[in-house]
Amino acid sequence: MKTDKKLSAFLHDTVDKPLILMTGHERHESRAKKIADILGISINEDDFRGADWIASAMDRLLMPRIGKNNPGFQVKFTESPKIIHPTSGDAMELGLSFSLAEVDSAVTMSFQRISEMGLSKESLYHYLWRKIRDELKGNSGRQWRKIWDILPADTRVPDHTIWDHLKVTCLCSAASYTDSNRLYNRLGTFIFTIGPVQSFIQNARKTQDLWMGSYILSYLNWMAIKSVIEEHGPDCVIYPDLYLQPMVDHWLHNDKGIEIDNINSIDMLTPTIPNRFLAILPIDDIEEIGRKAEDAVRSEFRRMAEFVFDEFFSDWRNTYAREMLDSQIDNFLDIFWVGTPWYSSDEKAPDWQNAISNLKSYVPQKSSDYGEFLIFLSKKGEYPPNIGTLYGLLHCISERSLG
Repeated sequence: MKTDKKLSAFLHDTVDKPLILMTGHERHESRAKKIADILGISINEDDFRGADWIASAMDRLLMPRIGKNNPGFQVKFTESPKIIHPTSGDAMELGLSFSLAEVDSAVTMSFQRISEMGLSKESLYHYLWRKIRDELKGNSGRQWRKIWDILPADTRVPDHTIWDHLKVTCLCSAASYTDSNRLYNRLGTFIFTIGPVQSFIQNARKTQDLWMGSYILSYLNWMAIKSVIEEHGPDCVIYPDLYLQPMVDHWLHNDKGIEIDNINSIDMLTPTIPNRFLAILPIDDIEEIGRKAEDAVRSEFRRMAEFVFDEFFSDWRNTYAREMLDSQIDNFLDIFWVGTPWYSSDEKAPDWQNAISNLKSYVPQKSSDYGEFLIFLSKKGEYPPNIGTLYGLLHCISERSLG
């Protein structure tokens, strides 16, 4: 795992960015550097610039070119704190009053406390991913501590949180870079699925069987996810969201040394992880990643089956039942995974044009629609399109390939 890049990407935007924008108090770039300095981390723009571009394009809706300096688009949250629904436009006044001094205090105290823990860079990354919101809430006034979870990354287009943006920037930093303002990437979409779901349901004879079947599939898919995030970090998984997942918390606590309360709660027995997951990963490693994930599932399934078998048969090595067990273990699970490479820029065209050209034979109508939209974006949008703008189409291609 490229921990230095991930830390640089996570810290490139300050967590209180939406609160200090348009206040004249401090530029968020200098604020981010100040926070990184508290942690002893050097932010290198080369580590995150391309990733930031891709993440912004994936997350953010179209922003017209006139929006950058238009007072109508400028949000001053501290003056009139309210939440506006991104599609309906309905506003909810929060009725909060807080000052920038309170924000400064909460953020500074949180990061200073973390800096005093003496964490390694890998532990620091995991701690920030899982615990920074808890720290901020603990150092904030009671009336507004809940807003930390919903602060938008872009106050003009509040359709995603600052945490979503930092997460996607981190995962894209693994295999993206810029050169002379041209964006390059070696990323890909990875979908992994376990079955057969229907067989588990059909064979259930009571409610406990239904729960156990669901739990086995959920647990086995967690083993696949675990094999991926051990190498690439929990931010790389888009679906399901791993934040606050009981099994992930258990892994962080026991394997990564991140202290988390109630890791052995009843929630551990709830099959909250579905039988598939979606990740964005370095495409050059994706074949190895897929094999490791599949091996992790099959070996754990065998371990579980042999554990149960040993409870019933003491002399299992020479029994016919053992042969039957081996046959069932080897043939029962249906595991499928697919890796779909994204397209990069070259000396002739930007990444999005290369993607549209190459995907026409797969989804001709969708590619045509996207192509027209991206041409419009390049002329009218504040930000130029890139491969991240095509995330929906790339996801569609991955689902079709898996099918």
